[in-house]
Amino acid sequence: MSLINDALKRTKDVQQQTSPAAEGPALRPVTPEEEKKAGSAKTFLFIMVVAVIAGNVLLWLAFSEKPTEKRTASVADAVAASPVESTPVAETPKTTAPEPAPAASTPATAPGPAVEPTILSTNVPEPAPKVVFTEPERPMVLRLQSIIYGSRSSAMIGGKFLVVGDTIQGHKVIAIDRDTVTLMGEGKTNVLSLP
Repeated sequence: MSLINDALKRTKDVQQQTSPAAEGPALRPVTPEEEKKAGSAKTFLFIMVVAVIAGNVLLWLAFSEKPTEKRTASVADAVAASPVESTPVAETPKTTAPEPAPAASTPATAPGPAVEPTILSTNVPEPAPKVVFTEPERPMVLRLQSIIYGSRSSAMIGGKFLVVGDTIQGHKVIAIDRDTVTLMGEGKTNVLSLP
């Protein structure tokens, strides 16, 4: 115990003998001019932050309106692009409208040539049907990707987790071991193993 006390006394003596902390530059009070500069810098920084926030809000508003405009434009385009089924219009027989009897107080006018109604053709040729070539769907190659072996074992085949009794592409899982999975389908037994 005396060793500890001696060490503490020595450190206390050394601390008292050392000179006070090294002096740095002389501290002086802040002048009003420096305070004014600092205040203007704070004001400038505040204005910049407000401008950035306002700009972001305006950009957000500008871009949030675009999807609705695009949606209405796409609906209008779809309506314009849709084929219009036209039915042939039967021509009506040409008839002249009966002339009204002249009134007693108005002078009689000479009958003019009869005006025939013009029939507009609405027969629009139908656009050629679009032919889309699709490749027949190929069956996915059954590949064992992983096995979780335990009380209820499961295996990942073709991106799907399967347990005993499940089917994939017409093949039924009949057994799951530590390294292999046995499938049965199309009258054949197929054993998949981990790569």
